[in-house]
Amino acid sequence: MRARNLLATTSAIICITGLAACTSSTDGISVAVSSPVAGSSAPSASSTAINTAQLDTGTYPTSPSAPFGFATAPDPEIVGAEGQRLAEFVSLPSEIDPEMTEPGLPTGVVFGTGDLTKVFASTPVADAAGVRGLVTGFFTSAGQPRKKVSDKTRSLTQLVLRYNSPAAAAAAATAMNRASVSRPANGGIAFAPAPLADLPGTLVSRAGGQFPGMRAFTAHNSYVISTAVVAPPGQERAMESIVRTAVAQQVPLIDKFPATPIVPGTPSRIKLDQNKILIYAIPETDGQMLGGLARGVYGPRGMASVAGPEILKTLQDNGSEHNAVWRSTVYRATTDEDGSDILDKLVEQDLAAGYTRGESPRGLPTATCVTQDTASGQQNNCYVAEGRYVGATYDRDAAKARQMISAQYLILTKADQTAN
Repeated sequence: MRARNLLATTSAIICITGLAACTSSTDGISVAVSSPVAGSSAPSASSTAINTAQLDTGTYPTSPSAPFGFATAPDPEIVGAEGQRLAEFVSLPSEIDPEMTEPGLPTGVVFGTGDLTKVFASTPVADAAGVRGLVTGFFTSAGQPRKKVSDKTRSLTQLVLRYNSPAAAAAAATAMNRASVSRPANGGIAFAPAPLADLPGTLVSRAGGQFPGMRAFTAHNSYVISTAVVAPPGQERAMESIVRTAVAQQVPLIDKFPATPIVPGTPSRIKLDQNKILIYAIPETDGQMLGGLARGVYGPRGMASVAGPEILKTLQDNGSEHNAVWRSTVYRATTDEDGSDILDKLVEQDLAAGYTRGESPRGLPTATCVTQDTASGQQNNCYVAEGRYVGATYDRDAAKARQMISAQYLILTKADQTAN
């Protein structure tokens, strides 16, 4: 996993220059600690090499969190939970343009117009998107890899907004496009209408100058598909191709989304912990989260939005349908062997990205830690498998990363290995 792109404090995270600001959102909610979970299995055979008496877990919890239950409308957490589910049906930038392999910001769930300001770097466009009827949304960003910061590369943010009716979605798309082509205030980037003849249902605007960009809004049923592209001068045709591909891929994908009915005045609720896996992640208490993601549960596609497209196939091949994101990350595979494969692939990706192997935590030789010096400081990642589960921790401080993975291991020894 390219964890150098994950921590919200990592300055190496790329930004979608000219279309969005480089920011991220975190959710620092803490929950109580519970006793071991019923249905837990005995420790795996690999634990015979582990000396739990030697484990240094710092101040991190070593037991699963209490169950989360449901979010019920009008609780705002229902928006986050539905946005996390929606993430699995938003096209990855790498699927739209195979060269967009470097994860970036902004990425995350839409809780309101504040999140949309990150996407568009335009308050008028964000306000237009937040008209009556907005339910939630999810946005994901990536770009071409850069050898140095000054390299001019293509970048893309793909956003899907859900509204409570097709009429509300159509009105929002029109309002967003109108705001996009209006005269910008305070020296903002100017966009001009640029319709594409073969996409009559898509509203497109274009910016020129030093940072050519394109915004496209497509109303489809109760959704608005937004594609924002930046490209170096001379690659304007590439932007048009990207918009066409984005619409062609996103429409059939969003049609598969099993949306939860969320209608004002009508009772509705969503599980906050899909398939009971978030209880096994370490709670966030120090403001460091996976970049752009709020605490919650994500599928393979949602994880790939932050960790990079390589992880998508790894999670799909090993049956890791629900993954917990909090201070640590927890994956649950189909079998023990699948879990080991996920761990191996995560480590392989780090080593390929320039990390080197470090020492395992004292008493936990089955954990793998890697380290890398970056322009913004040292990054340390640790991984451990226990049965079908894989835990991952990340920190600038190598000691903290090792403490967390030690605590994570003890939590996973209490996890339900028979869970669906």
